Amino acid sequence: MRDQSALSHYRPAVGYLRRSTDRQEQSIGDQRRVIDAWAVGNGYEVLDYYTDDAISGASSDGRAAFLKLIADAKRPGCLFQFVLVYDIKRFGRVDNDEAGYYRYQLRRNGVDIIYVSEGFNGDDTDDLLRPVKQWQARQELKDLSKVTIRGLVTRAEGGWWNGGMPPYGYDLAYYAVSGDFLCTVRFMSDGSKQALDAEGNITRSIPKGEQLQFSKRDKSLLVLGHPERVRIVRQIFDWYVLEGLGYKSIADRLNQLSIPTPTGGTRRTSLCAKWCATTVMSILQNRLYVGDMIWNRLSFAKFHKITNLRPAPTHNFPGGLQIGEELDKVEARLREVRQTIANLIDNLTTTNRDFVDARLVELKRESAVLESRRLELEAAGAKGMEIDRLIDQAVQLAGEFDSVYAGGTIQEKRLLVRAFVKEIVIEPENGEVKVVLAPLDIEKGQTVGVRGGEIVRKTRM
Repeated sequence: MRDQSALSHYRPAVGYLRRSTDRQEQSIGDQRRVIDAWAVGNGYEVLDYYTDDAISGASSDGRAAFLKLIADAKRPGCLFQFVLVYDIKRFGRVDNDEAGYYRYQLRRNGVDIIYVSEGFNGDDTDDLLRPVKQWQARQELKDLSKVTIRGLVTRAEGGWWNGGMPPYGYDLAYYAVSGDFLCTVRFMSDGSKQALDAEGNITRSIPKGEQLQFSKRDKSLLVLGHPERVRIVRQIFDWYVLEGLGYKSIADRLNQLSIPTPTGGTRRTSLCAKWCATTVMSILQNRLYVGDMIWNRLSFAKFHKITNLRPAPTHNFPGGLQIGEELDKVEARLREVRQTIANLIDNLTTTNRDFVDARLVELKRESAVLESRRLELEAAGAKGMEIDRLIDQAVQLAGEFDSVYAGGTIQEKRLLVRAFVKEIVIEPENGEVKVVLAPLDIEKGQTVGVRGGEIVRKTRM
């Protein structure tokens, strides 16, 4: 039992920890040590920690620990009055509206957020600096998005692999930035991986679920895989082209020969552990097998996408030359404004606080004007998008939708439905099912109709 005087000074708190990847410098352990030390030195008792590890802070959705923290703060009899966070970035790289929304939910339930490493004074000036730093954290994420996409474009143009498991029959050969060969990685049917030297000898086996560590500057190329897998791929094409066999007939022949499936049945139930028509179809329709490497067919980017081989905001921007030039100037000035804000914050002292506060207000106002102009330019460019390009993209992804949905995992199916299916309408009179998709990148040759600006696929029940 605590005595009454101790209770009057009791400051129950919880900590919130987050990092985006398992290779970030500011580790979960580092954040916790700083928060623990700060709590001891300032009279707070940390009751528990909420941790989102390897989860992006770009949005609050998907951050299970963060959302549980908010929910627990709303419960009657909540045991904590403070949330201790390492800095604003760890709370989330969300925009000011989203951050303010959650801050308000906590505050109305008697819970305050404390950013232990930000150096706030605890007075009214914090109300000015906090949204500026929140905005800065968000902009850093947007800038990182653009830099990352630019690097991916460079790799794609050079013929380098941009991530993911290679197609059946291929391995990945890794090279250092100097061009020196590092190793070849082979993905096995049981989910494990093998590292091979230049002569093809196995130097290391990596169990399922573990990752090989490479430098961010290392690159990989597709190379021919195990000779038996290469032979099987060639046999599939021979049966299809020379003998005229269909997808199901080829799958039946592979099963009769007891040839293991690309995943060895590890990703499916025992009833689906054999070759099926959709697996064969995915191989025969994959243009990599004829030497065409395609990248950026699908995108779930939050901030930027690829337009005319340059990173562009996720709003479509085919744009004319004049619009593009003005947009470049606006974005350049936005970068200058952000850098000036960062410099002011870094050099903030008690002596120059009044000047910095006034200057930050001016810069924030200019940033808002520039951001508004940027959106106007993107919208103007989007009006010039050709409808044929939309249809081509939609038709292209429709083919992939069928393939993945028929032969993919439950997670892959859920992702496709959630991302691409807008509406499913069943007409009992004629037994027709209409699946309405958003405009997507899908393959020509499918039964697709355009109705009211939407892409509609039809199938019989």
